[in-house]
Parts: sequence; structure tokens; C-alpha cells
Amino acid sequence: MNETMEKARKVLTKREFEYWQIMNGKAGTLYVQGPPGGGKSAVFKAIAEKMGMRYLPFDAPAMEEADIGLYPSVVEHQKMKLVEYVPPVWAWEVATSKEPTLIVFEELNRNLKLINGILNVLNERRIGFKINFGGNVFIAATGNLGDADGTVVEELDNAGKGRLIIKNHNITGEEGRKEWEEGFAGVPTESRPEGKVLPLIRKYLTKNPADIKPMTEKNNDAVIVDGRRWTFLSEAIIQNLGYNATAEQIYNFNASLGVSYIGAYAKKFGEFLEANKRFTVKEVLSGEATKADRDNAIELVEQLLAIDLATIKPKELTNTVAFLRTLDQEMLVSYLSDFMANLISNTEDDEKGTKMKKYLDNKNMVTFNKEFAKEIKFINDNLDKETPTTPAK
Repeated sequence: MNETMEKARKVLTKREFEYWQIMNGKAGTLYVQGPPGGGKSAVFKAIAEKMGMRYLPFDAPAMEEADIGLYPSVVEHQKMKLVEYVPPVWAWEVATSKEPTLIVFEELNRNLKLINGILNVLNERRIGFKINFGGNVFIAATGNLGDADGTVVEELDNAGKGRLIIKNHNITGEEGRKEWEEGFAGVPTESRPEGKVLPLIRKYLTKNPADIKPMTEKNNDAVIVDGRRWTFLSEAIIQNLGYNATAEQIYNFNASLGVSYIGAYAKKFGEFLEANKRFTVKEVLSGEATKADRDNAIELVEQLLAIDLATIKPKELTNTVAFLRTLDQEMLVSYLSDFMANLISNTEDDEKGTKMKKYLDNKNMVTFNKEFAKEIKFINDNLDKETPTTPAK
């Protein structure tokens, strides 16, 4: 048990570990309540995966007596007739297996008929006289808040609440985003080494944590954009395009179906994707490249430095200048500084005032020089000095 607890401390988030300790105590049943889409199911999935456990979620609202083992049957026992409850197949499997198993009863307070019966099973950790859940079985339940989150659910009475260890749970804002990221979205798998949810979606939400909102907040005309909606969008893209889909592919999918998943936020997410496409030099020259993400822009800048601008077409030069204009100031100055240094090192004349003249007299280069006259003059004047990151004003 000490080894298990040590593993839990290492792999679980703070909240997950708190939940784990309650379940591990086998005293009372952990009951996590919160708004729909707030990450209740996701947190238990993550715990099971990180701890290497079998995960068995049950949809409590759809369960009948026979599903939970509350179906009575008369049996003979020592010449006496006793009422026994018939255990379902899943209960036999769990009770006879030594495999660590996490059982979660989802939306417990939506089944008005079976609440008390389910609570008896969860708290007693047994079904009738035949099934007893051992130390390898961990149990929890989830539920909605009711009026507070716009759902119609049964309010648990005091007797029910007394048998539950109740914890409130929700994912919203920066703190919620981190929990969603660390606890679920960023959990790596063999087929998804960077995490379950697409890295570009996680990158977007890192920059826009307020776009994960609670169910109670009216943040959209038709769609409540909580953590679950972003997870749905990610999974839809992965299933249709693959985990390694490009920003352009995701952009096209989002443009056609994004509204169905994240409502009006699809436009904002699309703008982010547009700015994070990974372009090639060919697309820069053709004018197809808009502002690329910083990592891709660094790659393009390195490739553009190898191009002799005197040899390209005027329109291609115009497109190149337009792309360079989208770079942040630090990157633009770095590019121009390297560009000017390369020009100087590739000429034979030692006089700084004349060694670039022939090259810069080319029509394309005159245009280029004119576009960046201020920056180039500043850099040219400071090539032998410790160049500041921005031109002098």
C-alpha cells in the first residue's frame, strides 16, 4: 500500500491525490458534484490511467435494480428461506479479480428510484451475501448541483449526504485550465505522446484560459464552451484528420464544423489557427503566408536569409517584405542584422560605404532597402557595436 501511495503522490495532481486518499480510505463514498462539463468524469479517467487501473463508469440514471444487484431472489440457506440479491456479471468480475479497479457511478442524483439502494452498495462495499469488494476496488460517484447549474436533479436527503464525502468540482479560468491540462488533456498515451487533446487547442487555451467557462455562465448564444466542448472538438478533429493534423487542416475543419462544437468561439479559434500555420518559403514568396507562429517564423527567417533577394521577382519581394513586416520587432531586427552582415561579408570592397552599392543598385534590392531604410541604417551603423534589440527612435 505504501508503494501505491508513493506512486499516487508522484503521478496525480493535487486534486486527484486528494480524491485518491478519500477513495483509498474505504470509509464513506467520495461524491464529486459540480456543473455539467466541469471535468468530473475526466478527473476519474485520468486517475485510473495514471494509476494503471481498470476504469468502470456506470450511467446511474439508466440503471435498473438488476444492473446494480438490487434484484431480490428467495434462496434456501440452512433450511431457511432468505431473500438474496442477485449480483450482476460486472460485480462477479470485479469481486473475483485482483486487478485494481475504479468504479464510478455517474450522475447519481438523477436516478430517483435507486439512490438509496446504490448508496447502500457503495457504502457497504458489497452486494447481498455473495459479493464483497476487496481492497483492490475503489469507488466514487458524481452528481450535478441542481438549480445552481440549471439541471433538474433529486436533492439528496441528510441521511444520503451523511454517507457521502462531498467535494465540489469545476473547471474554469486559469486555475481550471491548468487542472484540465495537467489532469486530463495533457495525459500522454502511446498513440498521442503529447497528450490526449490536440497541442494547438491546449496552446490556444493557455493563451485564452477565460474561454473555458462554467456551465452556469452564459458565454454563448447556443453552446456552453466548457472543458468538455473543447475535448469534443479535439476528438472530432483527431478521428477525422489524425492526431498529427496540421494547423491548416484543423483550420479548415474548424471553419466548417467549429461552430457546432464551440459556437461563436470558433471564429476566435480560427484566427488563432490562421496565425499558427506552419508556412514554407514558397508560400512566403507566393503571398500565401500570413504571420506564422514564432517557432515556424524562426525557421522561415533562417531559410529566407539564404535567398538572394536580387534574383527573385518583384512580386515575390513584395510578398517577402509583407511577411517580414509581421515579425515581432526583435525577430525583424535580428533578420535584417544578419542580412546586412551577410551582404558585407560577401563583397570584396573594404569600404563600408561602397561594398554594397552594386548589390543594392539592383531594382529589387533598392525596393527592399527603401522599405526597411530606418532599420537598415540603424543596423548598418551599429554592425561593429553591441547592437540593441530595436532601432533608435
